[in-house]
Amino acid sequence: MNELAIYLHLAQASHRRRRPLVRDKLLVLAGVIALGRNLDQIAQYCRQLILTHNPAHLVGHWASFDAALADDDFRIYLRRLARLYPLEKAEHMLQSWGIDLAHERHLYLDDHEYAAGILGATPDLLAASTLQPPVRRVECGRGEPRAPLAARLSARLKSLVRFLR
Repeated sequence: MNELAIYLHLAQASHRRRRPLVRDKLLVLAGVIALGRNLDQIAQYCRQLILTHNPAHLVGHWASFDAALADDDFRIYLRRLARLYPLEKAEHMLQSWGIDLAHERHLYLDDHEYAAGILGATPDLLAASTLQPPVRRVECGRGEPRAPLAARLSARLKSLVRFLR
């Protein structure tokens, strides 16, 4: 639970510091960790917070973090985030911002309530977040489905090379 609390606190601190892109990255990590701890409502609420700020975010391509984890593009993105914000760095950031986890966990009945408290969420908000919006389908040019990330990057690189010639 400590790992989830760290990323949730950092996401909230980033929000207060008006760093929404950093907050969204930390919420992705927190959402995946919450899913791994069977805190599905917390994971879905993290996803909802991301999409409220940025409806075009990558997590919007799937109905949940669970569905996203089955996709290679998302797993690549997740590995990049994990390298960008490893647990040791996150713990250091938390300490440098003066957030102390040691004295707060005992105030809550369970992990679900603790995570919701960090996010400032009520049971009603968490329940509402489980009502999943439809998955967005991103269309390319002539209506074909979105190509995998590697194919899109390859196509962009080829057009850039042609442009530079």
